[in-house]
Amino acid sequence: MLDNTKKGFAEELTTVLSLTFLLLIPAVWYNCILYHYHPLVEALVAGFIAIFFLVFFIVRIIRLAIVYENYKVLYSLLGFLFILAFSSLAVLYSDRSLVTILLVITVHSSLGVAIFIIKRAKKSKRFDKEIPPQRYAALRSVLTTKQRLTLVFPDRYIKYLETGDERYLKGEE
Repeated sequence: MLDNTKKGFAEELTTVLSLTFLLLIPAVWYNCILYHYHPLVEALVAGFIAIFFLVFFIVRIIRLAIVYENYKVLYSLLGFLFILAFSSLAVLYSDRSLVTILLVITVHSSLGVAIFIIKRAKKSKRFDKEIPPQRYAALRSVLTTKQRLTLVFPDRYIKYLETGDERYLKGEE
């Protein structure tokens, strides 16, 4: 699931796009039934962009935590989502448009997914390692821009994170 491979990257993009479209189907249906012209098109585009980036951000953070095997990233995501959930309820109180309702649903469902993944991560042995932050900094200096964006890089970099042996960064096995 969302691991350090091209398949994991394709999974990430597919998940983000499908969730975004699934969350926007009610908004498009609402627009087509109730409004025959385009007064809500700008709101739908803004809602699509907001939901897409929110889903992309959340899935990306989860993938970072899985690839780098760092549970602290998941806890920071959980804290961010708690703050976002409470603020989204305040926004919902003042503005009850369909796009706002969809954003609130997205935030709260993301919070549930993050809690579920944290519970699963606690049970797995994958997150038991305590990796020092200096190793992440050293790895970031070695990664290319493409590798940072896609999170697809050689497994020897993960071995470097686990062991701290500099040979894995230089390409020696």
